[in-house]
Amino acid sequence: MQMNKYLWLLIPLVLCLLILSPILFLISEVKWTQSSLIGNVLGSELSLNTFLLMGGTALFAILFAVPTAFIQAYYSFKGKQMFSWLMLLPLSIPAYIVAYTYKGMLGPFGTIHAMFGFYVEVENIFFLSLFMASVLYPYLFIMLRNSLRYNTFSLIEAAQSLGSSKVSALKRIILPLSIPAIISGLVLIMMEVLNNFGAVSYFGIPTFTTEIIRLWSPMNSESAINISMVLLLVVCTIYLIEYLLVKGKSYATSQGVDTEKQLVPLTGWKNAFAVLVHVCPILIGFILPFVQLTSWASHYYMDVFNPEFLQLILNTFKLALMAIVFCLFSGLVFSLSIRFFPKVWLKFISKSATIGYALPGVVIAIGILGPLSFVKTWVPDIFKYLIYFLAFAYVVRFQAVSFNALRSSLQKIPLNLHEASRSLARPFWRSLWDIELKLLKPALLSASLLIFVDVSKELPLTMMFQSFNFETLAIRSYMLMQTDGAVYQSAVPSVIIVLIGLLPLILIHFLTKDK
Repeated sequence: MQMNKYLWLLIPLVLCLLILSPILFLISEVKWTQSSLIGNVLGSELSLNTFLLMGGTALFAILFAVPTAFIQAYYSFKGKQMFSWLMLLPLSIPAYIVAYTYKGMLGPFGTIHAMFGFYVEVENIFFLSLFMASVLYPYLFIMLRNSLRYNTFSLIEAAQSLGSSKVSALKRIILPLSIPAIISGLVLIMMEVLNNFGAVSYFGIPTFTTEIIRLWSPMNSESAINISMVLLLVVCTIYLIEYLLVKGKSYATSQGVDTEKQLVPLTGWKNAFAVLVHVCPILIGFILPFVQLTSWASHYYMDVFNPEFLQLILNTFKLALMAIVFCLFSGLVFSLSIRFFPKVWLKFISKSATIGYALPGVVIAIGILGPLSFVKTWVPDIFKYLIYFLAFAYVVRFQAVSFNALRSSLQKIPLNLHEASRSLARPFWRSLWDIELKLLKPALLSASLLIFVDVSKELPLTMMFQSFNFETLAIRSYMLMQTDGAVYQSAVPSVIIVLIGLLPLILIHFLTKDK
């Protein structure tokens, strides 16, 4: 057991240092003495565009998510259960796909132009913010709805007993108490905006991410590294602001109330209004773009389906499988180490290893490709193995998915089950296999599915590691988007990516429909 103890303590430490190495490299490469470089980047057009896009997307996301979350929490209407699931569908469509779809629908020579003779210039920050918010608002919707589900009815009743109206109680009590959930949801949305490359590139709007990819070169990486460091500082600042705003603001009531009986039923025009409020974001974020994509794909699939396209699917599955294996391995190491040796420093490094999920993909890519450019001097063929370094980049990016899923499931498995197995003279590893790993099968499946979807949709990180004759569905979709005369053919890989994205939503629906 002493040997097992050393392994459980040493391996997580080594893994954490390995996962954090890209960030440590970036920090070591920045010339902090040249602070004017950071100021120049923050004062540039790409910085302004990035912040405007973040603010616009956050504003539209609030308009989509906040009213629907409040209606879901406090009212009952026809189709409520169905809409609570349908509101999540836009998560299956990557922002770059919805952006190019709407440009093809609304822009010159697009669907609307052909049918009605007019078009809309959508290549600007206003429309891009709207399109991105239409697929990112579920992050805010989920967090706010779950926050409101805690028994806030008792607070409303208390306010009404003091002479306050229900509307006033919602405005003066419930809305302020919902601020932590709103801020957390908006932070997730802003992180997705910072990570986006395909949509802003297609619309010709320079941002941090597009500039990093444009400037990156193994021979001259200084400019890309400087912008990456600024982007990293922006991310840290956003999380610091979130911490300061949310710190100490955790609210819950102690009463166990059947909230379903206290929901206000809506009838007539109020019921119709509630349905309309839910239909609008679903229509904009999923139904319209998916119907348009399916229509285009039905006309051009014969031009795209060939042995080369099947190879794209295999490449995507290959990368996803590698990422799943590596992520699950590291997630198991961290979560099991904490289970058997719940030391403070072990919990700290395990949590630190999940920081990559909060970072844009291009930052992680620069942190890995930078050292490789130095190693190339001694190992000229190092870039032949980019696929393996890309799989490692996915581990850095999506480690949080596997760790959080496995950690939460392990907490529900009593430790005395393992101890009982050991008391029957079974070896430690056999008990680990028979107890923890077998009971973790649902969590392993869920984490694998989520990682598979994330890898399939990931564009900027994959673009940075693109090598000759190796593409994925996401890269091919983006490349066809940028090719004159082939933009509608991009619908075929895009539809497949959307269908892949629907998998976890369908799983969640079936797992929770009886609850």
